[in-house]
Amino acid sequence: MFQNDIGGLRSLTNKWTTFLKARLVCSIPGPDGVDTHFDELQDIFLLPTRDDKNPIVYAVFSTSSYIFQGSAVCVYSMADIRAAFNGPFAHKEDPNHRWVEYEGRIPYPRPGTCPSKTYDPRIKTTKDFPDEVISFIRFHPLMHRSVYPLTGRPVFTRVRVDYSLTHIVVDRVLADDGQYEVMFLGTDVGSVLKVVSITQENWSTEEVILEELQVFQVSSPIFTLEISSKKVSCPFCSHSLHNISVLCLNSHLMHSPCLMMHA
Repeated sequence: MFQNDIGGLRSLTNKWTTFLKARLVCSIPGPDGVDTHFDELQDIFLLPTRDDKNPIVYAVFSTSSYIFQGSAVCVYSMADIRAAFNGPFAHKEDPNHRWVEYEGRIPYPRPGTCPSKTYDPRIKTTKDFPDEVISFIRFHPLMHRSVYPLTGRPVFTRVRVDYSLTHIVVDRVLADDGQYEVMFLGTDVGSVLKVVSITQENWSTEEVILEELQVFQVSSPIFTLEISSKKVSCPFCSHSLHNISVLCLNSHLMHSPCLMMHA
């Protein structure tokens, strides 16, 4: 979606005219051959790479099912996400039909495009979009192709536990045997998990929980989670003031920076 979307002129007035969506798939195979989907997005974290335009996307999901409760972390390529939005649109004839690939003519400028003088001098704001562009995006807000995790499945899952994962930050950490991407996961009961996921040669993953700590004395959901660059000398320390905690999680396996949490 365009940051400065001010709506359309005659249609979608004061409503988004550049909003598009693509499905992020995060699922595990079920015993009966039917995948179990984690379908509610809770949080994302962008881990920079050498290519500034293509960070790695870490996403935390939960389930909407009353039968199966759990949380999962899936990892995506920004290039794959961009490809989905540059790909075909989805089309649905009416509520009784399923979504299929749209094969008709796509209006100019392509729906979802950010208006700018460099792209087209005639289109300076979203109110300059032709009516057919506005009409198209009203009925085709979904992209046809879904985005799948880099490893094909979650890199970390928590099921049959009395809490849900809510937030994530990731840090690259040097250990004696190489570099790891360490996940810090906040929960709705105020605990933090420090986790690494080791990818094997066959793309299967091994989950390792390095630490699981209760941050606040009174159980409270963690609303924000961020990495602090401040160095702390103690192997573990926690300070809480006005529901803000600074926590340093250092294990014998690998050293990590401190975290700042708000509850």
